[in-house]
Amino acid sequence: MEKYAQVSNGQLHYLDWNEQSTSTPIVLLHGFSQTCHSWDEFSQRISSEYRVIALDQRGHGNSFHDPDCDYSRDKMVQDFAQFVEHVWNRLLMPQVVINC
Repeated sequence: MEKYAQVSNGQLHYLDWNEQSTSTPIVLLHGFSQTCHSWDEFSQRISSEYRVIALDQRGHGNSFHDPDCDYSRDKMVQDFAQFVEHVWNRLLMPQVVINC
């Protein structure tokens, strides 16, 4: 399911598989110049056992593009922290975060 999380500078797009699962949640982060869809095949394969969330990071996919072109690691970390805070209201803390 496609969703959006509001962070300080805009909206982050993410895909949420097996949202109703009470199993260990897994958050997937894509690499440079990729999108959350980089994880589609992997997510479909494991979503029967886990809740899987794949995030479009700032400037990628359907997430916001920073007007100041600030795509620094610090900003990405701030976005992720705010994303986690947004999702935590609806989700157990993830036990696994995977980055490619």
